[in-house]
Amino acid sequence: MVPYLRVANVLDGYIDYSDVNEMNFSPTEQKKYTLQKGDILLNEGQSTELVGRSAIYDGPEDGYCYQNSLVNFRCGSTVEPRFARAVFKRWLDIGHFTTIVKQTTSMAHLGGERFARLAFPVPPLAEQRQLAVILDTIDDAICKTEQIIAKLKQVKQGLLRDLLTRGSDHNGELRDPERHSEQFKHSPMGRIPRTWQASTLGSLLVGSPQNGVYKPGTEYGVSGSPIVRIDAFYDGVLNDVSTFKRVKLTDGERLLYRLEEGNILINRVNSIDYVGKAAHVPQLDEPVVFESNMMRLRVDRTRLDPGYAIRVLCASPARQFFFSRAKSAIAQASVNQTDVRDVPIALPDLGEQQRIVAVLGNFESRLGAEEIVLGKIRLLKRGLMEDLLTGRVRVTRGLEQAAE
Repeated sequence: MVPYLRVANVLDGYIDYSDVNEMNFSPTEQKKYTLQKGDILLNEGQSTELVGRSAIYDGPEDGYCYQNSLVNFRCGSTVEPRFARAVFKRWLDIGHFTTIVKQTTSMAHLGGERFARLAFPVPPLAEQRQLAVILDTIDDAICKTEQIIAKLKQVKQGLLRDLLTRGSDHNGELRDPERHSEQFKHSPMGRIPRTWQASTLGSLLVGSPQNGVYKPGTEYGVSGSPIVRIDAFYDGVLNDVSTFKRVKLTDGERLLYRLEEGNILINRVNSIDYVGKAAHVPQLDEPVVFESNMMRLRVDRTRLDPGYAIRVLCASPARQFFFSRAKSAIAQASVNQTDVRDVPIALPDLGEQQRIVAVLGNFESRLGAEEIVLGKIRLLKRGLMEDLLTGRVRVTRGLEQAAE
């Protein structure tokens, strides 16, 4: 039995060796399909946008074979593998592979012969290596920033859990249930600070949750009012309004479904993993409405800070609650207004809610700053790839200076 790599193992820029299958290869097949270091594997059969996704094989010599759902590009003496992989990455990003794929019923295929006919740039080998060094440096910066962001997200989850169960005292310190057990009490949602109330979301709303507006696809276009759809927010935050689709509405509909700062949106219909997904509505520069597969909540701001509410709704206990209440149907799940009203909330006084929001807000600002840095580095890389891999900008002068 020989281990072999398949489409699932070849990700964007790296190979996942954690889930490798094995099968028998004849000596002839093994000679044909055995991988060598530096081989570049590309997805041959995949969804259209992922055809051509590639990675450089860095496993042991003669250690793995590959399935025929992959294309193996083995560089000749005039091509640097890291340069070739960068070219393939650019082709993937700009949709170049999609121009040659052939679609079958369930997937698209690159086709070895069609792939082989693509015109491939071949600058001098020294220049290829220099380009690879430049792009590797950018990749290292991207990787390090991604690691920082991943760590910050992990820390944020721990901080969120602690603040929503232990709170923040007047000195800004987390209460300690072990050292000061007298400051805590038991509740239906577990141990919470003694001064907090065990409440439900429904008791903290003004009015009832309201479903959004339904409009047929023919009413959507480039004009009209921006509308929030289920893909318009993540982790409690709305995307930029400029990315929203627009819909034609009557004046009455616009007034009835208009969102206001401090409203909370909750997906009532979505896939099981995302049903109950929530977002806080910030200050908006123009009237924005929301779609029928979500609900709008207006919180009683004398008792519940919207910033605190959205943190509760995005935390693991609320997500688990919606999962337990979700009604499944074909390819989707749903929650109703009763489910939303029943969400348990451990409720501090308004001042403590605002302290908790401030602590999390400062941490989220730091996380956001790192994500902005990551976006800028990725944009820089995209620009460099466009310039360097098309020959628009050459690095030969630097090579000549180095030689001198």
